[in-house]
Amino acid sequence: MIDDHPMVRSVLRRGLESMGHSVHEAEDGRAGMALLAHLPVDLVVTDILMPEADGIEVLRSVRRATPRTRVVVITGLRDGGAGRLDNARAFGADAVLCKPFTLGELRETVEALLLP
Repeated sequence: MIDDHPMVRSVLRRGLESMGHSVHEAEDGRAGMALLAHLPVDLVVTDILMPEADGIEVLRSVRRATPRTRVVVITGLRDGGAGRLDNARAFGADAVLCKPFTLGELRETVEALLLP
């Protein structure tokens, strides 16, 4: 999971772990891409607005390196955030969740993407 807000990472990590998932965290897009280069994962949850590299850069990197990895883009932006949510979908985000979302919504999204 990649988000520049420690509290968001903490809440989402605990939520995902309670669902039985192993979670690795990164504090920005660049650190997240470095982590993903050495760690195969089934799903990436990334914020869209972050320092160093944004969620679109993370998404594009994942699509190039491991096209089958599922990507959920999360954001506090509304109304497409100057087209960024549209860009996330155009670059292949499997799902977009707008903050604030519930852990139930996260669970449904993750299960839909990871279960056959």
